Amino acid sequence: MMDRIAAPDTDPRPQRPGLGDNLAAPSVAGAIAAALFARERTGIGQKVELSLYQFGVWGMSMDIQPALCLGQERSLTDRRTVSNALWNSYQAKDGKWVMLVMPQTDRYWPSFCKAIGKPEWEKDPRFDSHMKRIQENLTLIPMFEEIIASKTAAEWEEIAQEYDLVLGRIQTPLEVANDPQAWENDFFTEVDYPIAGRLRLLSSPVKFSKMPASVRFGAPQLGQQTEDVLLGLDYTWDDIARMKNEGVII
Repeated sequence: MMDRIAAPDTDPRPQRPGLGDNLAAPSVAGAIAAALFARERTGIGQKVELSLYQFGVWGMSMDIQPALCLGQERSLTDRRTVSNALWNSYQAKDGKWVMLVMPQTDRYWPSFCKAIGKPEWEKDPRFDSHMKRIQENLTLIPMFEEIIASKTAAEWEEIAQEYDLVLGRIQTPLEVANDPQAWENDFFTEVDYPIAGRLRLLSSPVKFSKMPASVRFGAPQLGQQTEDVLLGLDYTWDDIARMKNEGVII
């Protein structure tokens, strides 16, 4: 993944923490649920395994598959030379970036031309088909850069909604943490924590209509559940008192 997200002739970009663990965890849960369902239907139990390495390879299938079938690597993406100028990132007037994701350019080209104030481009013989736009990518990209730079990212979002274009603002983590849409859709929750007070936490991304998941409490403090755990393992209060006196537990 580090290799693929680097631009050509640049050093690999550092990987983000938790990318493998956090994304593999729901797959583990789904695999276990499937195995339990199969056991209920067939009476056959089975071992479920998931490798972080293999999960990473599966996630990179669009890049790994050509290497398997053709013995070739897809070229690294350079936003200045991508073949499809309508599937690329551009910087807006306020310094923020927006991402266009329109691989089916024939579908969007007429409305896109109107949205950017260039309706004459729709029938321009240089750009009037998908293949021509691919061939003219080095012409279109700098022109799109100039046009996108004329308005803010928020303005382009409104224009995209009006003309039904696929455009998204590239947000920072802080912007996401304060995104009204994310809060309205219960991406986050709040819990009371003894030391820090009211904490904002990520919610489960899976929504159950009848039995919704919830964050009931924050992480335990050091030693907070030691007694409960030991009692559950059949230690007595006398055992616990002795271990505390000896400094074995807190």
